[in-house]
Amino acid sequence: MSNEHPVLLSDAQMRRFVTHGYVAVHADYPPDFHAEIHDKLSGLVAGGEGQHGNNLLPYVPQVQQVWQHPNVRGALESILGQGYIMHPHRYLHLREEGNANLDWHKDTFIGGWRDVRNPRPWWLIAMYYPHDVVPDDGPTAVLSGRQFLTERQDGDDSDFTQVYGRAGTCFLMHFDLWHAATIKSTPGTRMVLKFDFGRTARPTAPTAPAWACADADWHRPHDDLPPCTHQLIWRDQWNWLAGQSNGRASPRETERPADKTLAAVQSDDPRSRAGAADELGLCGPAAAEWLPALVTLLHDQHEAVSINAAYALAAIGGDALDTLVDALASDDESASRHATFALGTMDRQAAGSLIDAVNGNSEQLRSYARSHAAFALGNLRCSDERLIAALAGAVKDTDPTVRICAIESLGQHGTAAKATVPHLIDALNDDQVASGAALALCRIGPAAQEAVPALARCLYDREDRYVRGFAVEALHRIGTDQAMDVLIPYLKSTRFCPLSLDPVLPY
Repeated sequence: MSNEHPVLLSDAQMRRFVTHGYVAVHADYPPDFHAEIHDKLSGLVAGGEGQHGNNLLPYVPQVQQVWQHPNVRGALESILGQGYIMHPHRYLHLREEGNANLDWHKDTFIGGWRDVRNPRPWWLIAMYYPHDVVPDDGPTAVLSGRQFLTERQDGDDSDFTQVYGRAGTCFLMHFDLWHAATIKSTPGTRMVLKFDFGRTARPTAPTAPAWACADADWHRPHDDLPPCTHQLIWRDQWNWLAGQSNGRASPRETERPADKTLAAVQSDDPRSRAGAADELGLCGPAAAEWLPALVTLLHDQHEAVSINAAYALAAIGGDALDTLVDALASDDESASRHATFALGTMDRQAAGSLIDAVNGNSEQLRSYARSHAAFALGNLRCSDERLIAALAGAVKDTDPTVRICAIESLGQHGTAAKATVPHLIDALNDDQVASGAALALCRIGPAAQEAVPALARCLYDREDRYVRGFAVEALHRIGTDQAMDVLIPYLKSTRFCPLSLDPVLPY
């Protein structure tokens, strides 16, 4: 069945993913298929929790067929594009009867920590239920639409959505969506497998849009909205996924904001203020005279207000650039982070200022401002030599967060960053950034051929499993004979044999 064409997501499904942060599909294999996976996982659990670790696929190789099912593969490809990779980390989550705590969290990016998360979906969390799950079974719940917010607001805990279904149900979440297991009141063990998948290249024509796109234009949703609305972020995400420019153009950009919008700027209700920031941003440059009001909202204590104001300032364009750059370097770290996201949507308008920030005097500029600037450079579409050179210099920065963000950004520029491969080879020897460097080489792909000997050493000399895992992916994507001569013997010699654990089978 894995040879069938992938079933790509529709415009409606992609719109829901962009706004709510998740989408569900079904691997509709026969019930016996999922039952076999469930039985094997039950055997692992009976053998001792933690026994399986990241070896879940060798233990239960049928799980790979779940990710290869046309519905699931099509959903992954729709969001991550062709050539996506599976992260080497995976986990079997269990829920027992009587568990009553809801541990709301965002996952840590294992093997590549950074202090700022990307609103754009470079990574997904994929969940799979190998058995039927109903609400009383304690399924995973999500805080719909909160993928862009690092903090939970009052009332969030009671405003969640359980995601469940029959055996074979899979749901893909934006990596930063808040989620938790819910209360289980039924007997037995509820299982869900968690895998992570990542994008290897930014979406560009002719392969973008990657979903079954009938209309590449973003349309403001007026119903089926999550509790938190971020119209400008949604538009940016849609246009980015569609391989278009960041798309601040709007029929409303010559309109004056409505009086009710201007009044809402000073509302006591944070959701009204957040909505007002969005509405001003949708007016684009026509809202320039309200720039001071948006600056105030950028420093609002409520995160949704601040992030919407940052994107509104980016939508105004040139007149607001200095404001965002000032926020980037300010002592308001939340405003700096949100300015980072907004500047990353402004492309060439912001490139010079961000390069200057990355190259700035480390004694005069806060380290998080330099790391945020390096991060934002990865989101720009332009990949000129000066930009790449600034990131290459930051790979050797004394601050590890700056190095981490610079390396990630180089990988996001793909083959345009091929001149920095020697810097990334050196970074493989830096324990704090080695996994990120291997991932960046993976994204650069065949143009990183000179890194093959260094990646080969990582396979045998590095004790970090994620450095090894991303080195495997990098060698695979480089794909030359030299790379395969390294990769295949390593995979053969490290092959895991789950059958050897069966006491009934003879050696």
